[in-house]
Amino acid sequence: MSGFTGFVVGAWAFLTAALAIVVGWFLAVGVYRDAMKLEAEATSRKTILAPPWVWAAATFVGGILPAVTYWVLHHGAFKGEFVATIGDASSKGPGTVAPPSVTT
Repeated sequence: MSGFTGFVVGAWAFLTAALAIVVGWFLAVGVYRDAMKLEAEATSRKTILAPPWVWAAATFVGGILPAVTYWVLHHGAFKGEFVATIGDASSKGPGTVAPPSVTT
């Protein structure tokens, strides 16, 4: 590569990386604040699968995919079903099936 072309490619790569870091930071802060709000609002509604700092770290490193995953699990249309399945204290664990009733 010539000097100018190398400079342009390097500058473009730097700007892209800087933008990704800034966007990741803002997404991570938003996810962390929302997760802490969920934790503080009610004892029955906690973050799913991980504590707030793990969601924030995953969002910072992974970008939009962990942020969307967080939103779907905590604010999506089926969140109540997922929370009921995972957080049900009366269940004996995932995949547990009640025995069939026997009538005589």
